[in-house]
Amino acid sequence: MRAFLRIEQRGALATVTLNRPKVRNALNSELSTALTRTFHRLAGKARVVVLRGEGPAFCAGADIEEMQRLTEADFDTQRAQAMALQQMFQAIGNFPGVTIARVHGAAIGGGAGLAAVCDIAIAAEEAFFAFSEVRIGLIPATIAPWVVQKVGLGTARALFVTGERITATEALRIGLVQQVAMPNALDEAIERKVEAILQCGPEAIAAVKRLLLHLQGFSPATFPMAETADITVFYLIERRMSAEAREGFRAFLEKRRPSFHETLP
Repeated sequence: MRAFLRIEQRGALATVTLNRPKVRNALNSELSTALTRTFHRLAGKARVVVLRGEGPAFCAGADIEEMQRLTEADFDTQRAQAMALQQMFQAIGNFPGVTIARVHGAAIGGGAGLAAVCDIAIAAEEAFFAFSEVRIGLIPATIAPWVVQKVGLGTARALFVTGERITATEALRIGLVQQVAMPNALDEAIERKVEAILQCGPEAIAAVKRLLLHLQGFSPATFPMAETADITVFYLIERRMSAEAREGFRAFLEKRRPSFHETLP
């Protein structure tokens, strides 16, 4: 399993590389399980994780050969594979630090889902995306919640029912990615983003990610405002009372860097 992933740590930054370049880093059961275990293991050990792909593509989605075999499998086998994939996305989505997808080349199906589940996606200008499952009679079921969170239901619907390819520029416009860079400037753009993140309180980042999960699906028209107030007030008070916030306030008043600021070695 380790051969499918390469993991490097540089201070508070971990880089996780999908390492199946011959199949454009297609996601099979072994790779999905390895990613799940890796993100669980990195929780608390890395403040930022950059997810990237080896070779000419970020990730071409599900492993077609494995998917073809599964069409003949029984229900329990099908369910185990689907749950492993779901657990992988859950592990990335619930990671307490910041996740950044470094996207180049193709990000298809589950590969586009990896861009969606990460907190931030930064794409090379030549990258392209597609949710092409319907073109082979499948649907992007496991990744759908994460894509809808990023781009909204209406845009996800249009992408899912056509399977059409979109450019990095279009992905930026709809919110699937948050930044586009020239291919030779992609790593520099990611480094700048990592440095900015390391100036923030890691506990505050984890807390705001939990808050956003709590407010998932919130609509002022349908969500009880009293319940919303309870959630947001709790998080605000919890942060104000934290040692991290006290350190941040003291550092601001004393015109110094707070102790949680880090720089890359």
